[in-house]
Amino acid sequence: MRALASIAYVVIGVIVASQHAYYAHLSSLSQVLSAVVATALWPLILLKANLHLSLANL
Repeated sequence: MRALASIAYVVIGVIVASQHAYYAHLSSLSQVLSAVVATALWPLILLKANLHLSLANL
């Protein structure tokens, strides 16, 4: 049952992140990391958090 809940969480995360354009352009490391973070933290996206990462300052 726990595995099914984990799969559902990830599937919902992929759907939410996709609807908010986190998978639109995955050409750089920061965009890929943004997509991964957005998938994992999808409830924050629903609360209007911006999870687009920038590696320019590193």
